[in-house]
Amino acid sequence: MKNIRIVFLTSLTKEQIQDKPSNFAYYVKNMLSDKRLDVRLLNLRNVVTKKGIRGVWQLVNAINNEKPDIVYLTGLMGLNHLVICHALKFLRCKIFTWKYTFCATGRNKVVHFILKNIYWKNISRIYMAYDRHTEKALQDGIVKPNQIITLSRGVEYQWYEKFIDKSTKDNDFTVVATGKDNRDYDTLCAACEKAQVKCYVYTRKHDSCLKAAKKFANSKYCKIVFMEDLHVTDEYEYIMQQVGKANVLAICCTDVPYGVGYTNVVEGLPYCIPILITSNPNAHLDVEKEGIGYNIALYDIDDWAAKLKYLKEHPEVRTKMANNVERLIKSEWNDSVTSSFIINDMLKNKDL
Repeated sequence: MKNIRIVFLTSLTKEQIQDKPSNFAYYVKNMLSDKRLDVRLLNLRNVVTKKGIRGVWQLVNAINNEKPDIVYLTGLMGLNHLVICHALKFLRCKIFTWKYTFCATGRNKVVHFILKNIYWKNISRIYMAYDRHTEKALQDGIVKPNQIITLSRGVEYQWYEKFIDKSTKDNDFTVVATGKDNRDYDTLCAACEKAQVKCYVYTRKHDSCLKAAKKFANSKYCKIVFMEDLHVTDEYEYIMQQVGKANVLAICCTDVPYGVGYTNVVEGLPYCIPILITSNPNAHLDVEKEGIGYNIALYDIDDWAAKLKYLKEHPEVRTKMANNVERLIKSEWNDSVTSSFIINDMLKNKDL
């Protein structure tokens, strides 16, 4: 079998990809080390210098010049034109992509016809993040079963071990929250004050985050830290180091029609600490079902406070949840399982 050539659209260099955990760059780190694959990195900023149709044409030509079998995408946002180019036979390779939202079906009959009979047919493989989204796409008949699958985003847990600080966990019960999009830090901080537990939030200066920081500026228990103010060399590693000091990871979110906070959950697994997250019916990994945390209703300050206080007062529960997390990451939820599936999928791409 000849090597399968993969073009991965990214702004990262090979060195940057190899320096981070495999889940950070969608398992390309593992693909680069697999001799059966010929992985080429393509930076959009380097090849697209024009706007509109001319920019699209530049990108399509840059991909075609690599003569790939597959172009591998972390998502379709901003790249829908590649699917159209494939339908028009301008893009001469298969498209494999991840997707975190529902597959659009169209608001009228004409758009629905185009999406069902042209657009979605020109994507060979869709790795969905959430089961409900996969089921809906199949029910709507806009994709076939061999085009789509829900794929767990396993984590390279060994990479994170250097950030786990066990000494701080024993000194003071601490909650850490990270993330910037669709976060509800107002509810989280109010709950932490009510439960009287320390909470550190690491985020960016979105309007809602700024309002929460102003509201809880004088809080005895909560501190909201903006990454823009720190000027750290590597934000990702800095944040992962802060999570390593926590007893609990909190992912408090607003109401959105997809599984918000999923990346946070995945990156929290290596620390083997309880994960508290706002309930979302789209979630692929149910922390409560797996016994690694609790789902909490939207904007429920009382329940957040109760769960945090309970975990603070019951270290044996935290230990039990830690053991359950360890079981998960050593079975399905690790990068070896996920990357092996993707690589084997790619090797069989001619049959898709």
